[in-house]
Amino acid sequence: MEARNIFLKTMAAMAIAACMAWAQNTYVITGSTTTDIATEINAIIAAASGSDKTTVTVTGSATGDANNLTIDIPADVTVKWGATLERDVNSDNASVIVLNGAGTFEVTEGGSVINTTTNTNNTRNTISTTAPVHIKVSGGEVKAYRGSAIHTNNIGSSVTVTGNGYVTSAGTSGSGAGGSAINANGGFVNIEISGNGKVEATADGASAIRVTGAGHDGNITVSDNAQIIGRTRRTIALEGTDATPTLTVSGNAIIIGNPNAGEAVVYCYQNLGESGKATINILGGTVQSTGAGPAINVDPNEGAVAAAEITVSGGTVRATTGLAISVNDNDRSKVAVKSNAVVFAYGTGINDIIIPTENAEVVVEGDAAVIAWDNTQGNEYAEGTSEAIFTLAGEAVWSAAGGIAYAKGSNSGFIAIDGLTIAPDEDAETFREDHEEILGKDVAEVAIDDIDLVTAALADYDELTPELKLMLVEEKQKLDELLAQIKALQAQEAMEAEVIAINGMIADLKDIATSEALIAAISEIDNRRNDWNGKELVGLHTAELETQRGRIATLKAAEETAQDNAAIAAAKTLVEGAAFAAVKQADINTQALAKAEAERIIGLLSLNGVTATVLDASFTAAIAGTEANTAGTNGSYAFTVELTKGTGTKQTTEQRTLAITATAYVAPSSSSEEQPSSSSSEDAPSSSSSEGTPSSSSDGSTPILNRANPVIGAIGVQTIYYNLKGEPLGTTKPATPGVYIEKQGKQTKKITIR
Repeated sequence: MEARNIFLKTMAAMAIAACMAWAQNTYVITGSTTTDIATEINAIIAAASGSDKTTVTVTGSATGDANNLTIDIPADVTVKWGATLERDVNSDNASVIVLNGAGTFEVTEGGSVINTTTNTNNTRNTISTTAPVHIKVSGGEVKAYRGSAIHTNNIGSSVTVTGNGYVTSAGTSGSGAGGSAINANGGFVNIEISGNGKVEATADGASAIRVTGAGHDGNITVSDNAQIIGRTRRTIALEGTDATPTLTVSGNAIIIGNPNAGEAVVYCYQNLGESGKATINILGGTVQSTGAGPAINVDPNEGAVAAAEITVSGGTVRATTGLAISVNDNDRSKVAVKSNAVVFAYGTGINDIIIPTENAEVVVEGDAAVIAWDNTQGNEYAEGTSEAIFTLAGEAVWSAAGGIAYAKGSNSGFIAIDGLTIAPDEDAETFREDHEEILGKDVAEVAIDDIDLVTAALADYDELTPELKLMLVEEKQKLDELLAQIKALQAQEAMEAEVIAINGMIADLKDIATSEALIAAISEIDNRRNDWNGKELVGLHTAELETQRGRIATLKAAEETAQDNAAIAAAKTLVEGAAFAAVKQADINTQALAKAEAERIIGLLSLNGVTATVLDASFTAAIAGTEANTAGTNGSYAFTVELTKGTGTKQTTEQRTLAITATAYVAPSSSSEEQPSSSSSEDAPSSSSSEGTPSSSSDGSTPILNRANPVIGAIGVQTIYYNLKGEPLGTTKPATPGVYIEKQGKQTKKITIR
């Protein structure tokens, strides 16, 4: 990712400096007005927009002049705003920063954009866009003294507040004096508040989040530890003609307000229209009204055109003097409270908690707890009693922890209520005293060594009666939280130990000398890094692991070479120790035949894939015996063998010798029927011609056939083939068509291959 840095200095000093590191170049830009700043930033963005995931980072501080700071952000660019910029927006429908394009504008930690105007016109905003820009506040602050902190008016735009991001509309009291902290007007808009993000309206006339516009179907998601805080009006307002907005709340998120009568924390306004409907899903967290208005209200007003489908399947929806959920007479609305949800309000029955009108459908099922407290009965109660408590299903009693403990199936918990005096139950108080040490600790201060205290308290809780368990639900919840924290600390400690272990394993990798052991070690490291939830260790020393993975190929090559060298050395020993038995002159008496015999013998050895090449050294043909030298003169074939395999080093054996025994002289016998007419019987030419012998013409001059022709087929004698010139072809019968000579011992014949 390329990074570009723009450094803004005080405009009062009439100097602005910015630098951008892009393509290994640094750009320094100066300017004296908001227009100059915009011109210079946009020039840098335009130059950078050709590369993917380009980031422009802005830091420093400035006080704006009378003009908007207009930034054009292409889709492939993110502007990270770490600067502080304040401006008194002194004209209607103007903003401190105006965003164009389809890229991302992100306010990061340390950054802020503040509209300091005190004008009561709520069209003077801090950040605004009419383009499909993605606005993200991951840290720092976006603040409006009047108007909206963030105002969007485009199909496709989105707003995200996460990390420690804070968005606030800080107008003074008075209806209409301030705009919304986030105001999404028109088209499809996604708003996501997560992490520790916080959106707050501190003006009585403002909303924290307001979505409106014709036909919009924007989504609002509030999760993790996010906070949405309102005052006397609407904390979240879902409006718009024929609109279908969706609100989803989960995790430990809190949406809270102190609405006046006629307002609500989550307010579905009448202008949703005949074809519009709001969808509200409470999966976790808390939606709470501390004022006279409901926590959730669907207000069709005259004409009955607002409708909502409200599902509470987790978390808590609670109110005080107002209703928890109010659905004014509307046959297109539905309320479903189920699973482990809790709905609580002040009153004496279901009609004080959820209005089951004649037309709106209300369903309570599963382990949902629906509870009311008749606060007209005073503030003093005895622990374990149910005085002044109404429950639609399940059990609820007073707890000395300062509220109502409830249980419905698998759903149990505690509803804290300020200002109560609860006389403790003796047995419940004994449990608290017995485990005072651990119950007195906050989750943030608990340590791993506290595990025995927590497990002992939980074991004692399990032995209590159901009535006592219900009184001590708050304590049980705290013990569960402490145990979860201890387990998290144990996991963190184990992970730290694992990091140390993996560090050691990685340090040892470079000392591992074999590829097989290195592969096994890296595999073990990879497995251990991937065993952790969230893959916390996956990125640990990735570069070093890749270096060692690259070394595997080098090790494998060296190992293969070593193996090849070992095979060559073993083959050399075998060849040098092999027996090359003497051969007869009558069978082998040419260098080619002698070499073929040496190759045959070597081929019978187990050389483990080593290639053996016979190299001629010397050859001496045997001379047959004569009457003067009956034994004849023996011949020999001397040779060496070149041995190769793979990447191993070539070796050559010591010289070996194949002895050739001369044919002894045999005196002629006068009584033999087969006495040749001349010369020796072995070398006498044939006197006749047949299919297996040469004719008396040109074939009669073939050297191999110029001898007697006894019957072919002597057993135990090697067969050798020649061409008609008498040149040996080896022991394998030729495959090419033609006429050849076949010799088996002393017997020869002519053959035709067709």
